[in-house]
Amino acid sequence: MPHRQPPNSRHLPALGLCSLLAAFGGCQSTASADDAPVDVAEEIQAQADPADPGVVALLGQIEAATEQLKTLRGRVRYTVTQGLLGDQQRRFGDFYYAVSNEEHPTRFAIHFDRLIVDDRARPIDRRYTFDGNWLLEENHDDKNATRRELVPPGRAQDDVLMLGGNKVRVPITMKADTILAEYDVTRLEDEAFGEQTLIHLRLSPREDEGLVEEPIDLWFHGESKLLTKVVYLDNQGTEEGADDDTIELLLSLIRPNFEIAPETFSTTLPPADEDWQVQEVALD
Repeated sequence: MPHRQPPNSRHLPALGLCSLLAAFGGCQSTASADDAPVDVAEEIQAQADPADPGVVALLGQIEAATEQLKTLRGRVRYTVTQGLLGDQQRRFGDFYYAVSNEEHPTRFAIHFDRLIVDDRARPIDRRYTFDGNWLLEENHDDKNATRRELVPPGRAQDDVLMLGGNKVRVPITMKADTILAEYDVTRLEDEAFGEQTLIHLRLSPREDEGLVEEPIDLWFHGESKLLTKVVYLDNQGTEEGADDDTIELLLSLIRPNFEIAPETFSTTLPPADEDWQVQEVALD
């Protein structure tokens, strides 16, 4: 039987998006920018504070594209650069994401298979699986597994990923009016990556919303309008942010609405009698 321990005040990791894969592949779109209904942009503009009409229209197109999204599968590169030290770790792996529906909440799974530190690469087997209620962290290299209850049953989870000790927002699905209500959105220069064009948006928290976050940079595939890359600072609470970690997550070889086996999102602990050290941490 897994050992159960009461929850403590330890920060529960909440990962967000921001890394790319070595071979960045083409993104097959299920929606085009031209498919966005005109009234979406008009409704957003009416609800939001004055904003660049082009940005408002673009957010409407992104929302319309993600409304057609059911699942997302691809490769991921997750990079953390530590504050003043500049130490960098890059993890590569497979990414699986399922949008919430009538039967399931939002779910995700990431299987990291390679780690690069100081330009030295080695294979790893680390897995993070979230079923909308429980987060399962598995280290197959040393056979340690922890299953944590993060969200009470029936309560919606924010669109974030949980990984390591960092908190990263992953707005794979977006509501444009919500974004415009909480952030000032600026379109920066597009970024060329191979034969692709990535649309670059910067989300700066509105002061009147009382948010203390740093700006978040998002890149969207120019054709499909699906989120491809996220970069932001993970504020550690130090003076002037001297020790802020830079988090980057980039998706590649993106396959929207690709069939994902249900067991991919299983958070069942490995058997404790197979040399695994396991524990389960439930909410009160």
